[in-house]
Amino acid sequence: MTSVKEDLIWGADAIAAELGLDRRRAFYMLEKRMIPAQKVGRAWCASRTGLKTFFSNIAAGKLPESASEER
Repeated sequence: MTSVKEDLIWGADAIAAELGLDRRRAFYMLEKRMIPAQKVGRAWCASRTGLKTFFSNIAAGKLPESASEER
């Protein structure tokens, strides 16, 4: 089982890298709440497990109205 520390991705750049996105697109998606992430202070934080579930659901045809509903 993955620990919470290993599951969390800190920072928009790290989230972009995890998703294979360029920095600008990741910031846009984060700011528009298109992907499940939370701002903690000035840094974005996302869960690898949460992102995997979110995109697996999309691939299975379960489209959320917004990423904020996935939290």
